[in-house]
Amino acid sequence: MTKNSKVMIIPILAAVLLSSLGTAFYINGPLGTSTISEASYPMTLSAQTFNSTFQPDDVFTRGETVYIMVNLTYPLVDSYYANATPLTAYIVVTVYMPFYTSLTYITITTVDPGETFTTFIPFLILGSFPTGTYEVDIIVLDRMPGDPGATLLANPVTITFTVVS
Repeated sequence: MTKNSKVMIIPILAAVLLSSLGTAFYINGPLGTSTISEASYPMTLSAQTFNSTFQPDDVFTRGETVYIMVNLTYPLVDSYYANATPLTAYIVVTVYMPFYTSLTYITITTVDPGETFTTFIPFLILGSFPTGTYEVDIIVLDRMPGDPGATLLANPVTITFTVVS
């Protein structure tokens, strides 16, 4: 992340966000997996869950906080692209709880060519949340979700974690 990067995290209800996206952007959720190759996108995306000591973990209990690490890289292909334009990325992270309840976070950042942006999004598991497998879907768009013409900048990623008690 560069010193000029601006980062903003906005929690919003997923129902509002997903209804504005329509089915075209529901790529890596319960309905199926994307068949688009990673090579067609300018950025690469990876994600992992961590516990409160920032150790990789995927099993949690109520009252704990899951830290969802999102790693977005804008590779510098070769020196010819050294003056490539920085990309503004809207990282949309949706956590699906059992019984179809969900919460969405949007992180907005600018990534320069050849750089990586990493953020940790905290997700507190309240005592009233159900046990079971939680799915986290992550997409990266070039503009705000729901804006006409919004396109994917990276291959969507889905990860899961389990709440046991």
